[in-house]
Amino acid sequence: DSLLFLLEKLIMDKVSLSIMKTNYEAKTNEYSDLMRSLSQEMKLLSQAKDQLRNCREDEDSSEIELSIRDSSETIEDLEVRLDVLEEEMEHIRSKLPSIDSSNQDEV
Repeated sequence: DSLLFLLEKLIMDKVSLSIMKTNYEAKTNEYSDLMRSLSQEMKLLSQAKDQLRNCREDEDSSEIELSIRDSSETIEDLEVRLDVLEEEMEHIRSKLPSIDSSNQDEV
């Protein structure tokens, strides 16, 4: 009975470890995607600000200002999502301190 218990525990631990690694990899991919989106949005914001600076006084700048506001809000949203994701990844790393080295071992 004790051998069976140990075997079941070992299997459960391996499955749990595998699930956490998969979850961590998914979060890492999501983090990368969010960082790319953030970079693109920051470029759009910069372009819109340049357009506003180069806008003549007689031109209607409300559309550009709206674009700047939208980009700023999107950037804030992405930053919040990145912060949450970082915390989730840190939580997983705290449970699996060797997750980075074990990923390298599999390569």
